[in-house]
Amino acid sequence: MEYVDRTARCALSDLDRALVLRPGHPRLLFWRAHVHFRLRHALAAGRDLQAGLRVDPTDSKARWLFPHVVKGLIYSGFHKARAGKREEALQAYELAMNLDPSNREASLRHANLVAGKAPASAAEAKDAITKLERRARAAPNDFRVHQRLDYALARQRRFKRVIALWTAFIARNLQEGRAFLERGGAHYNLRQFARALADVKARDHRLELVGQTTRGSRGRRPRCWRAGSRRLRGRRCRCSTARCRRRRASR
Repeated sequence: MEYVDRTARCALSDLDRALVLRPGHPRLLFWRAHVHFRLRHALAAGRDLQAGLRVDPTDSKARWLFPHVVKGLIYSGFHKARAGKREEALQAYELAMNLDPSNREASLRHANLVAGKAPASAAEAKDAITKLERRARAAPNDFRVHQRLDYALARQRRFKRVIALWTAFIARNLQEGRAFLERGGAHYNLRQFARALADVKARDHRLELVGQTTRGSRGRRPRCWRAGSRRLRGRRCRCSTARCRRRRASR
């Protein structure tokens, strides 16, 4: 085991140097994510996998690595929460949810960690909301404080107040994509589906902008290995990359 860890650390340093020379190269990002996963660096593995998927979502290495990294993030978040490292646990759960939005375990564990224990009485719940509102006014740009206030209000089904809370927060922090997602959840609970979908699209748009700033030269045009292959012999590639879609449209 010590030999494997030492070998993985050597590989990690080589991949770090390679990414300095070829920043944003998807294959290098996927291999570094694999090495981080072997070293039990769940957050680093998830970030590298996410960055690589923004450039090349069809890579076979990424498809193999994807479920392992998501499970590792959930496992890491669980143990971080047990150790009292709340912020690190939330980061692990949120990264797992960004990679796999349909993962129910990650979303439930994240919601339980943010909401905390339910208050024993209505008076206690009102007092908790008052304290959180005071903290939100003192830290108007703190996402975590606003998120805790959101969950406390949602327990009382006060979704209109939640929407107003996030609308004011977004006005101050337009690049915070997570705020759009939280407001979209409140719209969904009020059955305002069109507004909820608009918030999800706004959040995805901000994630795309973040991805464009971190791609590098290789990330401008995701390529399919089949697109330029002579072995196709007239057969059509069915992948979803932009290059292959253009080739199919031109035929």
